[in-house]
Amino acid sequence: VDAYTREVINRSRMLQAELNQQIRTLSTTEKVPLIDLDKELERPEVWGTDWYQDAIHLTASGYSAMSQQIADRLLRDHAL
Repeated sequence: VDAYTREVINRSRMLQAELNQQIRTLSTTEKVPLIDLDKELERPEVWGTDWYQDAIHLTASGYSAMSQQIADRLLRDHAL
């Protein structure tokens, strides 16, 4: 990946991390249940072809991991 693309990816990830923290704070403050995929998914630290096809879009493996995490949480919380 060229330097410009890497910079865009890094900045996108930084903004996403900030937004995720704001969502966590709001969820706690308002007592709204949250499935925090960013924390709950074990994923590579660097965007890779394993789970991401680019800096935003998941691959089939990524969507599979995400949906499994959601299903597990809903079952654990007896929401299904």
